[in-house]
Amino acid sequence: MERGSEMKTLGALLTIMALSSCGNPLGLPEHRAGSDEDIIILTFGIGGSIKGKHLAFKELQKQGKKVVIDGQMISADAFYAFSYPDACYTKNAVFSPHATAFMGVIPRPSLTERLADRLPPGLRDWFKNDPAYHNWIGYSSLGYDQLLKLWPEGACEQIKEA
Repeated sequence: MERGSEMKTLGALLTIMALSSCGNPLGLPEHRAGSDEDIIILTFGIGGSIKGKHLAFKELQKQGKKVVIDGQMISADAFYAFSYPDACYTKNAVFSPHATAFMGVIPRPSLTERLADRLPPGLRDWFKNDPAYHNWIGYSSLGYDQLLKLWPEGACEQIKEA
């Protein structure tokens, strides 16, 4: 194969990988409004662009929105939803982080560390000792019972009282 065609093939492969990695690259994960207009309920997030997620969650904060995590949050959505100030989670919440990578291909360990350090201490410590901390392709998951053990103060009040 000639050098030019190798580069075209590599370019096409990188494009496909970038487009197929981490779903909604910008903006918020799937969500619905809460009973109070200041509440946003996150129902599913497949991750995406760290910068896009950062801007989306920063805008929520600017608007004074409270975040309720009521579904699985993967990758960038996991980092930003679970580190959002005063966020809480329901029995449907699943925390599914993994290491960061540029375009889903080039590992970025220093960014993974910075994002992990934003998490509540129990989640941060668990993640830094989990294989997903170094794996940017797969992810690990914590369901409600595990979340409750590692970050009990993050459970939504109505659930704590039930």
